[in-house]
Amino acid sequence: MINKIKIFTDGACKGNPGPGGWAAIVRTDQSEKELKGYNPDTTNNRMELTAAIKGLEYSPKGSSVIIYSDSSYLVNTMSKDWKRSANLDLWSKIDRLISVRTVEWEWVRGHNGHPDNERADRLASTMAESRNEGQSLSHLDDEGKVSMVDVGQKRESKREAVAKGSIVMKRNTLDLILQGDIEKGG
Repeated sequence: MINKIKIFTDGACKGNPGPGGWAAIVRTDQSEKELKGYNPDTTNNRMELTAAIKGLEYSPKGSSVIIYSDSSYLVNTMSKDWKRSANLDLWSKIDRLISVRTVEWEWVRGHNGHPDNERADRLASTMAESRNEGQSLSHLDDEGKVSMVDVGQKRESKREAVAKGSIVMKRNTLDLILQGDIEKGG
């Protein structure tokens, strides 16, 4: 029998709206994965929903999941049918994700010492305060492999990239290259 995947989520925002961060800790019997991210201009509720979305996206289709959150907005909307009047884009993502998973919603009192919720809170708060400075590259996973990232909320901007490079070698190596006197692999 496969146990349920446990996802501990939290979101944080400095300003509301303002810079925000989200975090999800996804735990199975065999592994644990920390997911986290930053948004330069968001709200606390958007970060709470984003954390749940990212945790659900990480869990396989068909899985049985329990999401633990200190967001009464998130948990009560999902379990008590609270009205959805904002963040409709995120609610539709959650609806799509839960349609192919069995999901339970568990409210956890925030800042009440629950170790996994406190950890998710610290991660989300750190991301919100980071302004993405000093964070790892968003397109690389923990193993350094390239991964896709959601850029749907990124503002359009004009950018220019300039690539530069240099090669350093001894003068006699350059002379051999220019004369064509160097063998392959030599």
